[in-house]
Amino acid sequence: MTRSTPPRTYATRGARDGHGIYGAIFTYNHADWYVRKVLDQANAYKAVQQSTP
Repeated sequence: MTRSTPPRTYATRGARDGHGIYGAIFTYNHADWYVRKVLDQANAYKAVQQSTP
């Protein structure tokens, strides 16, 4: 049995090129709080990455 990682799963469910991310994550887990938590964490990673020289 092959397990997909969440990012791969999101991509196959519509989150390609930054579009449809909320819907893809929601398809993976039908909880709004979970989707918001994942997106908040992604934004935090992005902010750190952008501030690192």
